[in-house]
Amino acid sequence: MKYSLILLFIVLFNYVSGSERNPDAVKKDIEQARQDSVRIRLLIELSDLFIYKLPDTSLFYVNKALYLAEKNHYRKYIAEIYKETGICYDIKGRLKDAGY
Repeated sequence: MKYSLILLFIVLFNYVSGSERNPDAVKKDIEQARQDSVRIRLLIELSDLFIYKLPDTSLFYVNKALYLAEKNHYRKYIAEIYKETGICYDIKGRLKDAGY
């Protein structure tokens, strides 16, 4: 039973991790986006793709999203971006910057 659960976890993890979008495809979508709200959403998605492997890269994209969100006064996105920024800093071990 224990081995069955481990095997099930491995299979599900591979399925979920394999369903991520390609960062290059997201970058292309950002370039083609006509609305800033769409660009913000895609920049947050791009940040998510890098958050555990390259947190500095994730911060780069989330800061680009923050600039657009503040410029357009999109409060909903600003809150989400701050959450994402906190997660990035948490992963980097900078808990003070994460807001904890």
